[in-house]
Amino acid sequence: MLSKFNQIMNTFNLRYFGEVSLNKNSYEEDYTSFMHYKGEIIELSLNYEPEEVSESDFIIVQSFFNDFDGKVLEAEQAILKDYKSSGITKNFIQTHLDTLTLTGKEILKVTLAKGKQLDQYFLDELSLNHIWIFPDSADEFIALNFQISTEFTDEILVVQFGKDLKFFETRIEFE
Repeated sequence: MLSKFNQIMNTFNLRYFGEVSLNKNSYEEDYTSFMHYKGEIIELSLNYEPEEVSESDFIIVQSFFNDFDGKVLEAEQAILKDYKSSGITKNFIQTHLDTLTLTGKEILKVTLAKGKQLDQYFLDELSLNHIWIFPDSADEFIALNFQISTEFTDEILVVQFGKDLKFFETRIEFE
């Protein structure tokens, strides 16, 4: 049976990326790929310093992809829990609501939100659009970027998983 790790070539066959380098003579490796998920195209970015990673790091990344639906669900639950506890997600949503005029809010309620409360509409509109993978980092191992719409904002809500693949934090960044 062929190993996912190719000792001779110093590569690892990583789902969605193909052969990625473990060549310790390289300063930095940067890969981009795409995947289809729930009718959307998700951008995947893999960035690492080969001297700081090992085969086991890529096995963990592979494990993340093997439980991808579960990890996305975990991220969505973390967003909802954070919102309900008035955390960074609540701030993220409120900031976007505050940018709308009273008339804009009314128009949005009738058109796109179709009568939903606007905060719930924005929560429902959050969608995964980019995944960053840093196999050489224990804390910022995998980051899932969620965004409302580029028409509304250039801010993204990031759900971070550590190397143990457990939820680490939620934060706001700019795209």
